[in-house]
Amino acid sequence: MLVDTSNWYDSDPDALELLQGDVVESIPVVFGPPTTKRWIILRPTPAGTPIEQAESGLPRMFRADVAEKYSSAWSKPDELVLAWARVSRIMIVSQSCDLDWRKNVQVAPVESASAISGETLVQLRSNNVGYWFYLPAAENIGECYADLSRITSVHATYFRPDALVKRLTSSARIELQNCLADFYGRAFGFNITDRVPQNAEYRCIRCFSRGAEAPQQTLTVEIGNFPPCAKCGDQGLWIKISA
Repeated sequence: MLVDTSNWYDSDPDALELLQGDVVESIPVVFGPPTTKRWIILRPTPAGTPIEQAESGLPRMFRADVAEKYSSAWSKPDELVLAWARVSRIMIVSQSCDLDWRKNVQVAPVESASAISGETLVQLRSNNVGYWFYLPAAENIGECYADLSRITSVHATYFRPDALVKRLTSSARIELQNCLADFYGRAFGFNITDRVPQNAEYRCIRCFSRGAEAPQQTLTVEIGNFPPCAKCGDQGLWIKISA
């Protein structure tokens, strides 16, 4: 699917609800170890002078536990750790129907594409980077992407409808669902790179999502790979509707 602002963003979103694919502002997200790949564990401060306690740079009752201080850095199932958190722009990746009742919402951080160039930028703009979901520049948003490789959870109480930045169109939301399915498994539906698994009737779901008449074809295993859609071309995404 060709990516541009006219087919990617809802021009008149209802801000009274939040949906999958919404880009939301000012959400606190915890990412993990703050500066290194090693967790910093916080434990009661060992006996020491007030100066030694102050030099830890942490609250007086705790000291950073790294390998140099303890023989076993992670010695208990539950530990208090130091993490890096940031109030940032995110994309909601939880299903829309889950947002009314789940206490924790799955989100992906949204990052600027300004530092990306060359072939990587070309692939990003075509939404062909499997672990990034492209977001073209528009009003209130620069060219950016949702990083699906860093999905985490945020408590539902942090979300406010008035923090909505952009909402995907229904067709762009299907693209997001395809990206998530492909990232975790395989995309919903078949494209021109897939072989027809059985003789059946198939329709193009991309046409359906755009409100267009979805072409229906009888396809057989003998033809090999799925054909292009008559309307979507090589971007066609076929689903089986009957055997």
